[in-house]
Amino acid sequence: MTNYYELLSVGPTAAPEEIKRKFREAISRYHPDKVQHLGKEFQEMAATRAAQLTEAYRILMNAELRAEYDRQLQATQGAPPREASPPREESPPPPAPPEAAAAVPPPPSGSPPPGHPSPFFEERSTRDVYVRQATLGRIRQAVVAELPAATELLVRGFDLAYTDGKKGLFGKGRSTPAFLVRLVRDVNRAAIRETWAMAAKAVGPGTRGACVLVLGAVTAVRDARDEVAALRRQPGKVTETLCLVPVDIRDWAAHAPRDTPQVWRSILDRVRQAGR
Repeated sequence: MTNYYELLSVGPTAAPEEIKRKFREAISRYHPDKVQHLGKEFQEMAATRAAQLTEAYRILMNAELRAEYDRQLQATQGAPPREASPPREESPPPPAPPEAAAAVPPPPSGSPPPGHPSPFFEERSTRDVYVRQATLGRIRQAVVAELPAATELLVRGFDLAYTDGKKGLFGKGRSTPAFLVRLVRDVNRAAIRETWAMAAKAVGPGTRGACVLVLGAVTAVRDARDEVAALRRQPGKVTETLCLVPVDIRDWAAHAPRDTPQVWRSILDRVRQAGR
């Protein structure tokens, strides 16, 4: 049995005003404007969660329905009884506040931040996991379609890593990554520098080249391009092998350097088309 109190991040004695406030906070994260760029699979997940939130609100805002629900919840889950709430008429869900498409945050880790109750943090974390899975799944499909022989690697600091499937000397497989993907909250100068340093360490000198995608909200396109250009001007063999591409996950716009190899451009095109 679904625990509507946990779903809305409220306690069993929560007043109607608190339930209404928490409902508005929760439902806004699943507004169609926020998930329209994530593909059909995640849109369906978001619609399901929005329906669950709406049903929780409908039950908990009606005194009679809430009392019956509490009895069932206590019988099935051993939930502690709550204090009786004053009777009130059922009210329809309040309209969700207007939302603009927002950047997809990286998956959270660690303990809930101070001031945030655990259920709320867990519910938000679940949404971010869905976003991450949908995004990485789309990229995996694009890589496999363009590079059927590619092998997925585990590279510290990156969400995805692949070889290019080409054989090295004496037929040995290439163990260094040729394609790296990292999800961040904001694709700014600091994130680009950090990603570049990690990619240079992972790829190493003397390789055939690697493409690095940094996905997040690109709020300053010129700054992002300037930072990539500055890093590529640095001396060194590793610098010559890296091609870093900032990608705005809100509209899947890829700001690729002009000399980005065609195979990587084809992968980016597939990812962008899947996001429409």
